[in-house]
Amino acid sequence: MSLDKVLTLFEEVAHYRPGDVLRLVKKLEQQCQALKGQDLSTLNQRELDSVSRQGSKAYFRALTSARLARATHKVIKCFPKHCEDELRKELVLQVESLLTSTDVSNFKTLSLLLDQNQDAKSLAKANSGRMSKFLHAALCTDMSSLFEQNVGEKMHCGVKLCIQTLQLCKTNVQQLLEAWSANTTEGQTPSIPDENYNYWKEITLVLVSHLLQNFSGDYLLLVGTALAMVLNCAPSPELVAASFMDIIPLLAQEKSSFEFCGIHYCQEAAGKKNIFLPVIAVIKGLLVSCNKNALQAGTHPLVFQVFPHVLKFCKGPTSQHYLSFQVLALWCQKVQELGALRPSAGCLQSVALLVGNENSINSFSKPDHPRERAEEIMTAKQRLSKNLKSQEDSEIMNISEESSKSSDICYMSTECPVLSSILDCIWLNWDSPVEGVTEYVLEIFRRVLNIWCSCVLDGTSSYSSLCEELFERVTSMAWYSKTRYKPLSLLLPHVDCEKAIAHNPRLKDELFLCMKTNHLASVASDIYKAFLNQLMVKSKTKDIALAGWETIWMPVLISGLSSEHLQLQCEDLIRAALSSDDDLIKAEAFHLLASTLKKSESLSDLELELLREFIPFNLRTDSASFRHNLSSSVRKVLVRVRDSCLACVKIQSLDASVLKQGLAFVDWLYELLMLSLAPGSSYQRRQTTFDLLFVLLESLMYQEESTARKGKAQESVDILVKYAQKNGMWNFFSSSNFLILLYCLEDGAEEIQRESYKLLITYFKWPSKIDYDTSIQETDLSSGDSQHLVSQSSFAQQIMDRAFHLISRPRAYENHTLEHLVSLEEDRSEETTTLSPEFQLLLSWCWINLKGAIEGCRSGLYQFSLALMSSGVEELVNIARNILQKVLASLSGNCLTSSVTRRSAGLPIIVQTILQAACKCGDFVLLASVVEELYCFAAEPLPETHSQQHDLRQSHALNILKAIFCDASLAPRLMPLLSKVVILVIEGFDSASWAIRNAATQLISTLVTRIFGQRSKTDSAGSMNLEEFAALYPDVLSFLCSRLNAYVTSGETLVRPSLYVMLTILANIGPLPRHQFSNSSRSFLQRAAEFFLGSPVLSLRKLAAQVWVSLSALDEADSTLQEILHNVVKIRNNLNLLHGWVFCAHYVFANGCKSSTTSLVLINFCLANKWLISGCSSCMLISSLVMNTIQLAISHVGEIKQLLNELWTLTENYLASTRTNREPLQVAKRQCLRDCIKVLHTQCQTAKDPDFEKKFQSVLGQGLTSDDLELQAESLQCLYEGLKSNTLMIRENMQNLLWENMRHGGHYSNFIKAVEILLLLRLNNQLNQELAGIERMEKMLAELQAKETLCLRKTAFDLEGILIGFSGDERLLKHIRDIAAWCQQQVQFSCPTANEILRLSAASSLRTCGARLLDFCNAYKGHELVGVFLVNIVKTVLTLLEDTEDEVRQQASIFISDLCNQAKMHYSIAYSLFSELTAKSFFWCDGLHSTLLEILYKEGSIREAVTSASASEPGVLFEAETRSAMSEEHVSLIWAFVTLKRIVLKYPEVCCEKLKKLASVALKELSLMMPLISENLNGRLIFNMSVEESVLNAVLGIILLSDLCHSLPESMVETRNTSLRTFVISVSKLHEVQNLHPFLHKKYYGSDKLLVCNLLDSKAVLQGTS
Repeated sequence: MSLDKVLTLFEEVAHYRPGDVLRLVKKLEQQCQALKGQDLSTLNQRELDSVSRQGSKAYFRALTSARLARATHKVIKCFPKHCEDELRKELVLQVESLLTSTDVSNFKTLSLLLDQNQDAKSLAKANSGRMSKFLHAALCTDMSSLFEQNVGEKMHCGVKLCIQTLQLCKTNVQQLLEAWSANTTEGQTPSIPDENYNYWKEITLVLVSHLLQNFSGDYLLLVGTALAMVLNCAPSPELVAASFMDIIPLLAQEKSSFEFCGIHYCQEAAGKKNIFLPVIAVIKGLLVSCNKNALQAGTHPLVFQVFPHVLKFCKGPTSQHYLSFQVLALWCQKVQELGALRPSAGCLQSVALLVGNENSINSFSKPDHPRERAEEIMTAKQRLSKNLKSQEDSEIMNISEESSKSSDICYMSTECPVLSSILDCIWLNWDSPVEGVTEYVLEIFRRVLNIWCSCVLDGTSSYSSLCEELFERVTSMAWYSKTRYKPLSLLLPHVDCEKAIAHNPRLKDELFLCMKTNHLASVASDIYKAFLNQLMVKSKTKDIALAGWETIWMPVLISGLSSEHLQLQCEDLIRAALSSDDDLIKAEAFHLLASTLKKSESLSDLELELLREFIPFNLRTDSASFRHNLSSSVRKVLVRVRDSCLACVKIQSLDASVLKQGLAFVDWLYELLMLSLAPGSSYQRRQTTFDLLFVLLESLMYQEESTARKGKAQESVDILVKYAQKNGMWNFFSSSNFLILLYCLEDGAEEIQRESYKLLITYFKWPSKIDYDTSIQETDLSSGDSQHLVSQSSFAQQIMDRAFHLISRPRAYENHTLEHLVSLEEDRSEETTTLSPEFQLLLSWCWINLKGAIEGCRSGLYQFSLALMSSGVEELVNIARNILQKVLASLSGNCLTSSVTRRSAGLPIIVQTILQAACKCGDFVLLASVVEELYCFAAEPLPETHSQQHDLRQSHALNILKAIFCDASLAPRLMPLLSKVVILVIEGFDSASWAIRNAATQLISTLVTRIFGQRSKTDSAGSMNLEEFAALYPDVLSFLCSRLNAYVTSGETLVRPSLYVMLTILANIGPLPRHQFSNSSRSFLQRAAEFFLGSPVLSLRKLAAQVWVSLSALDEADSTLQEILHNVVKIRNNLNLLHGWVFCAHYVFANGCKSSTTSLVLINFCLANKWLISGCSSCMLISSLVMNTIQLAISHVGEIKQLLNELWTLTENYLASTRTNREPLQVAKRQCLRDCIKVLHTQCQTAKDPDFEKKFQSVLGQGLTSDDLELQAESLQCLYEGLKSNTLMIRENMQNLLWENMRHGGHYSNFIKAVEILLLLRLNNQLNQELAGIERMEKMLAELQAKETLCLRKTAFDLEGILIGFSGDERLLKHIRDIAAWCQQQVQFSCPTANEILRLSAASSLRTCGARLLDFCNAYKGHELVGVFLVNIVKTVLTLLEDTEDEVRQQASIFISDLCNQAKMHYSIAYSLFSELTAKSFFWCDGLHSTLLEILYKEGSIREAVTSASASEPGVLFEAETRSAMSEEHVSLIWAFVTLKRIVLKYPEVCCEKLKKLASVALKELSLMMPLISENLNGRLIFNMSVEESVLNAVLGIILLSDLCHSLPESMVETRNTSLRTFVISVSKLHEVQNLHPFLHKKYYGSDKLLVCNLLDSKAVLQGTS
């Protein structure tokens, strides 16, 4: 045994840092295992003394980490007993030393010893007197200074030590109090009280006084626990209970004195203070430490006496909720542990009186003084509770008992106040905004169910239907609410699942929906498991259980398997799914490939082939959800590879091919991902790549420091990694890979910078020397045996130089340019209302650079602040705090400037970033204090004289608050402050300052989202009902009621902006069944909403209707609608009010009412009151809204033909009347026409009758031929929408009417819409060519081409595309020059900078006539303009396949799929397929060769790129973005290379001369630039010019061009002309250039290597090159 190793390890522990804990624990455990198998008795005394001395030193240092201390102690115990004895002796001396001084470090050390060491506990217990004296000296001295300053670390440690002492010495304290009690009972007061008794008396008084001070919450909780433990030492359970019920009124400021076992405390008169923390702290201490006898003693057990206090806080402000619900969960736990405790009816009656009707506090009986009402109720409760020990109160309790007998209140029954109040409290807080409360609510619910269950079993309660009622209530929640399923899983063990499903059949379908929703899948799985568990328990045999499962769940399973996304079962279907352009289908296919029953099952040949083929095509995806699903599937694949290969390494007899294939697959995947990070790769590709890189390394590389283990590599995987590296594979951390990731730190996207940094720091080792020589580029960074090394300082210096170079802007040339532009503007003396183009450019540049600078600094400031605040050094922590304080100080000053844009944009980011770092370090006090300070700034009144052009600190404070509340990491901690901020913002809407109103407008949307969450797309009703809103935000509700009451009673006609906000908040409240109504302000709010239904402002009428309906009973839709319709008839002459009530009817259905009865009521009412539609012709707003409401109702009526016929007649007649109405000014006429046609369309769909379809086609035909342009427009719009949604069939007669409509003219907007319909018909292959008429289209085109507007140009382009697609060869030849111009326009429309509509038009034109033009090209190869057609189509396709809009890419990929007779495929696969098609079908085109070679290498490219990269200053102020965000120039180069390679290998003669000519030019330019390149690369080892995208692409183009030249047959290379050979040789020498970007290494760019094989179609390329 090496004793030095143990001593060294002890030395490391003695000087450890927090980040070393996991590593040292592991080392100690390994050392402990090693020592157990050795004979340590041979050690001499000197060696044992060394172990004892070093071990003791290490142990006392390790005390700050319990885990490390235990591991150290285990190692010491492995040695002979002498070492442990020495440690014990040292411990005794240490404790003796600690008790001599009350220094804070002594407190900490002693507390840690008492926590972790049993010997220290025994020692303290044996010296209880000394411990009491020590505590007294620590807590009860220097009281004056204590109250002058906040509680420091010393007092915090002292109270903690007091708690530990009471745990150890409880018996001794009890004996002291018993002795005092015995003397008092016998009437003998000792002349000299026991010294220890006096110590504890003064300690108790200090604890009580501290509770009544404004100390921090954490400290008060400790004090409350300590005081509760003291009170728990009372001689009898009755005295314990009496003491607690005496101290609580004192803390609640209901009395001024307190007495306990001779300890008297009297409080001086003081102002009102917050009672919450003192009371809750003592109650929490009581529940944690009090013995069971004291809790359950007497007819009114203590545990039930404190219950009303806890419940009151749970119903209080949200700032109290976390602690309150935590204590309520403790209370339920304690009641459950007490088991047989059953309170008497009298006890329950007193609880009922104390909890009372809490809703009365929130009632709106006194809107202006809600607090007074609350205080009256609380006073009544206090009078009832504070004299429980008096004789008078005992009589009251007797009366209460008698009355309770008459009312027959039983524990856990329907009348039980405990059960009902807890359930009410739970129900209002399922979705609490306060972090952690939801978890406590679930815990409370679970324990209440267990208590109820035990009461039902022992016969105490007869309320056996509770769970069924709760189950019904829970299932009434919206299916998409995650909170619904947690209580459901708790209820299922207590109900009959089969009956529950039979009663709620929709539950099965809702669970199925949840399984398809990511965030609900796990909770839905828990519900399903609970169903299965109960089924197994109830069934006697497996066959019975299986039969039961088939009955309940088989139909749901079959429904799921037969859905549109069915399981794929064969190779062809899997290939089709992996090629699909539907991300969901692709994700399911990858999941199917990855999933197996056994996680260690090796990959099959088919799986490997499919993964290699399709993973590269899916790296450039802009779908975040697909990226996540792909990462999840790849993780499963890698786990299978890892486990199967590890088994092969451990068990040599297993199939070696599995190991070889698995290792090779990982190598291939890693190299593919490294390749995908080349400069110029799109953001989408890089983001996916980093996701997969993390998945790969987490799955295959063990991280010793990582605390997360689930899904991560374990230590055993190191065996596999070493095996792979020994065989020359899995060289993940080579120098080239390191450099590729290092260059990503310069990426423009902050996310990519952050990911690359994280990957480098986490997985790459940083030795003192690093290899950069390209000849040994693949050396692992962890090895240091290279001969070509640079020092770490040189490496670091280059990185720092690069960073400072990047941030040293603006540079000199920029300053000069800016000054020149500004001087030009100053010289222009004349005033103008417009900005010159130069000045507009200047402002644009300033805005881009300013915003970029601020955003770019955010990440650095966060890291800087995080490092400072996590250091633990006060001076460093204060640096970040001082920055924050200076920002706030700049607001506190009254200096008004005109820098609104700068300060509003910059200050929120600074404050938010520093607060993020503070919260990350656990400093939540700073967050709360900053928000409070900002609130004070924002709440300040405006100065008497203020300018709208100057800064206001109020507006900046609101802007900063917006940034804070928008931040998901900060906002949850601020939910208790949400109410006051909402009230502040509402008041800000009425401010006289535009800046404040603007800031308030931005902030309110954030706050409303924080309160109500995101609106569901499937349900327009709010997710939070009024009762929940009142419980969580009582102050906001009170404020809203007060403001609305003032508005209603004043009858004010002026509409204030704040009114809109208040109604918006109330409109987000969701409906509730009537039996759950409990808030009395509901009726007032509904009356207030009714008041605004007749507002002259339309938006207010709409909001008021939303509020009125949301406050109505959810289960009484019929009666609600009847009331609305009654009011409609009553006020038919008041159009504004009538419109408001019709809005109410609309929202009954819009909020999700699907009742056929309710729908029939509405339709019958409209049929009986035809005036509502036809009689309101003067107000088409009302008619339109009625039609819209009818449309919502029809879908729930069913196929009632007679009713639909009557409704059809009414609607059609009204539509006819609008055509004859020629009034010039009609508001909402077009909207009314649209709704009429939609109603007819909906009836047609509902009836499912051919007669209705014919009638509807007739109506549309009349609309198209009408001279009413608006009716024409709406008829066309209906045709367009029906065609897009596939709900309307446009027959030939309708197509003919379309052409006639276009021919007769009218408004151009109608003509444009008609062409869009024709284009859709053409794309769907439904357009009749004979009806179109070539001559008719040519005439229309001639008229359109004379117009200059963009829309008409686009329409003419679409129409001409349709015409070309229908044209024969003869016409195409005749108009070939016009068609060439059209093709050129197609290229212009496809440009990334063009309008999105134009790009989509260009993509659609490929489908309408692209194939026709390509056929024409092949038929007339000799025509001079045919090459123009072909080249333009190729350019258009390549551009559109890289478009940012998914729909544009899809149209282009469909075009390619149709050309190749393939199903619709993903655009990346279409991109590859287009290369094969181009080379195969159009190899003959000379213009195509020139275009492909120009893409590959354009003359002057290398010269321009190198010159630009060498220049210290760029030539322009900033470059305009001309490329799509999805475009990748190096991939375009490779596409052109692959296409040319296919042509050269099969038809070398067609482009040989062009290749030679371009090679000659490239050789000349390369020779000219090579010295400059070499000089730059030799001078800069890392960040040289090869990192620049333009240089890399130019060099890559030359390399690929050289490869093409090398592929030419020998017979075509002239022996006397050596330029071609020279070019190939010169390019091959590029490999000798050191420090070239790894992407340009021969390993990557070879035609049979990764560059080509993975970025394009690997199979086709390999077949072509072979």
